[in-house]
Amino acid sequence: MKRLALASIVLVFTCATVSVAQKTYKKTYNYGEQLPQTAIRKSPTQILTVKVYEKNAQDKERILANPTINAVVDREFTFVAGGEIPDTQPLLTYGTTVSGTIGNNVESKISLSLRISVGEQIPSDAPDFDAVKSQSVDLRGKIAANETKTIQLGEDLWCDLTIE
Repeated sequence: MKRLALASIVLVFTCATVSVAQKTYKKTYNYGEQLPQTAIRKSPTQILTVKVYEKNAQDKERILANPTINAVVDREFTFVAGGEIPDTQPLLTYGTTVSGTIGNNVESKISLSLRISVGEQIPSDAPDFDAVKSQSVDLRGKIAANETKTIQLGEDLWCDLTIE
């Protein structure tokens, strides 16, 4: 059995458990039969836009990542723009990662907990070694809807946060 939380779904199994407003209903569906819209609980979401900038040696701004994340309230999300070094265990990743959770709107403020990591592959002098240099910043705070906050993440690194 599976719990469903999608807006529309065509079932590919024969038995479903659906949670609606803290009640659980069980019904058998035929292959390919569409689940009625009234039986699906919609989880609240918030749209988070993050722009991560860096300033290079020539004093020019560069956007490292600009994700727009449609996050389910109180559920963890992760966005990765980058890559990974193959054939390494544990896996070495580089690039920009934004992960965290968004809370409910309380008193016109939305709680936000984020970790923003920026990493780059660097040359290694040692044979058979790969190296990634990274910087992570953990953020926690509240932001009003449609307000943009600029937060310094390092000497030449900052981000703009907006929740719609």
